[in-house]
Amino acid sequence: MIRLNLPLPPSINHYYGRVGNKSFLSKAGKTFREELCLVWLGLRGRYTITGPVRLKVVLAPRNKNRFDIDNRLKPLLDAMQNSLIFNDDSQITDLWATKVDAAPPNGWCHVEITDIAREP
Repeated sequence: MIRLNLPLPPSINHYYGRVGNKSFLSKAGKTFREELCLVWLGLRGRYTITGPVRLKVVLAPRNKNRFDIDNRLKPLLDAMQNSLIFNDDSQITDLWATKVDAAPPNGWCHVEITDIAREP
């Protein structure tokens, strides 16, 4: 199992921008991808998971305002794929997500990644 301590992912509404019919990765999306990539690169023995993946995600928002947990998951999964933690988010066969009390000022995200093929 691999544990990542990350900043709170941007919501899907702020992860991508749009001009006309074209979508692009927003500044918030780029920043989150870079931060996740740096955390991943800092781990020893990292590798790209090629088989099924189990994820447990805990999200702590910045404040007590409401937010939809699912709006934070897609940017997280896209950034994980972009960082080569796994090849494709279709490899995720088990996904648990929990929202906890607010953690001002910035919130956070903890992820446990299990390579199911390597599980004892």
